Amino acid sequence: MAILALPVASASATTKDVSSQTSVISNAIAVGTSVNDSVTLTVQVIVSGSVTGNQYVYFYDGPYHGTGQAPPLLGSAKLYSSTSGSNQTACTTNSGSNKAICTATLVLSGANAGLSSGYNLVEAYYPGDNFVLKSWDAVNLYSGTDNYCQTGSANCQATGTGNLASATFTGGSPLSGTEDVVLAFAPQSDGTQLTGCSLAQSSDVVAWNLTNAGSGSELSYTILGQDAAAAETAAPTTSFPMIPGHVCFESSQPFTAWSSTGPISSTQETDEDQNPVSLFYGQLGPCSAYAIPCVVSVSYTKAAGPHPARYTQVFDTNTTDPRVSW
Repeated sequence: MAILALPVASASATTKDVSSQTSVISNAIAVGTSVNDSVTLTVQVIVSGSVTGNQYVYFYDGPYHGTGQAPPLLGSAKLYSSTSGSNQTACTTNSGSNKAICTATLVLSGANAGLSSGYNLVEAYYPGDNFVLKSWDAVNLYSGTDNYCQTGSANCQATGTGNLASATFTGGSPLSGTEDVVLAFAPQSDGTQLTGCSLAQSSDVVAWNLTNAGSGSELSYTILGQDAAAAETAAPTTSFPMIPGHVCFESSQPFTAWSSTGPISSTQETDEDQNPVSLFYGQLGPCSAYAIPCVVSVSYTKAAGPHPARYTQVFDTNTTDPRVSW
């Protein structure tokens, strides 16, 4: 049976038998457009018999299986029995077994990855062999703009705008070297809603990624237009901090989430077979009562002339690779 998993960057692997299943979204991360920014995609497969050097795992920008037409190929990883190198891997064969375990990686640089701005569904595909069925897995990868700051800067800031939302990410300068901040957007209609958050879930997903981050990260997330008016109706700013706003947070680390009855544990996500994966989600509570990540303030401005209504939530976070939505 083929096993293939696609974790991203520092996220833990999600190993799943997908030989007869559809793609499984296992994580989300933002990558910038500069040559200095990159993301590492990692896949684990089981192949039958000895590895000949003619077996590959292919990475596509878009669903490969069942489409009848292959989307853009981002790259491939060749499987070797004993040689490791660029986009290659040494495979391990257990004693007495006719199957080898191979871990293939592909490093995408933001400057030459060929990713579309915003949301990309990256799919890894292993065509199988005589005894192992073809398999695939997928990840949400967001492409956004980079911002760099040096040691001693007042802060590191990245600002961006999606279709229905905008955000500014601010963090302390790094203790040494250069910090890289990536901020990217995707519309909610791409199917990447944070499962389990009991919200209307409109507006845009915001994803971000930090490299060599300093201390104290804060994100100001603004919902625009009719979504802002709906948010103000659902969670009036006059009720803050009793109702801390409708910000839904996803993280690779567990955190304390808000509920109408008090603090609760963030919920661990599961795949379609209800197996836990290394992601957690929930609504953020006010910083007056909750530990980071938490909501600092919520504000609302009515529409005026050409300016749409604005519902802004500011929250503190020390987690480097999450995303938020309303």
